[in-house]
Amino acid sequence: RCVVVATRTEIDWAIKRGQSVVWAPSKLVLDAVDGPKGSEPVSLALWLAETMSATALIVHGEVSVPAGSRVPVRRA
Repeated sequence: RCVVVATRTEIDWAIKRGQSVVWAPSKLVLDAVDGPKGSEPVSLALWLAETMSATALIVHGEVSVPAGSRVPVRRA
């Protein structure tokens, strides 16, 4: 079962409880001082991965990934 989350606290809480997360980006993005550089799904995912200090971002399908990420991008 997935849980919809909007804040960093909700994301952390859900992950610690082993829940699958669906991120609703508006609150986190609007509250950010240094928000994402685009509104495309991949740009948002990359920004979230960088914000959360992710070890990698895994993308599926034919996706154009912006250059210059601090998070390694892997294709599934």
